[in-house]
Amino acid sequence: MSKPLYERLNIEENASPSDIRRAYHKLAMLYHPDRNLGDKDAENKFKDIATAFEVLGDQKARALYDQGRLDDQGRPCLRPKTKENPTWMWSDAAEAFREDFAKRAF
Repeated sequence: MSKPLYERLNIEENASPSDIRRAYHKLAMLYHPDRNLGDKDAENKFKDIATAFEVLGDQKARALYDQGRLDDQGRPCLRPKTKENPTWMWSDAAEAFREDFAKRAF
């Protein structure tokens, strides 16, 4: 299943940075508010395209998005829950607590 940000730019998940940039510029020119005065649908599409490019155009943000650590708006989110790792944030904190607890002598 393709991820929504890639779909917004009509690109594959293995697209190169230049492919991402090219796709963004093509769609931005098509849906730019100055070219579509008063068209709310075009304005919303432009905003969606801009958000997709903000995330996918930045290598670090793209890697986080591909790992499931950023949502479709580019905001941080928890990793998908697994049996071994309920959430990335809490498992990291629990590991730090275990290490600290193990250092204490009783």
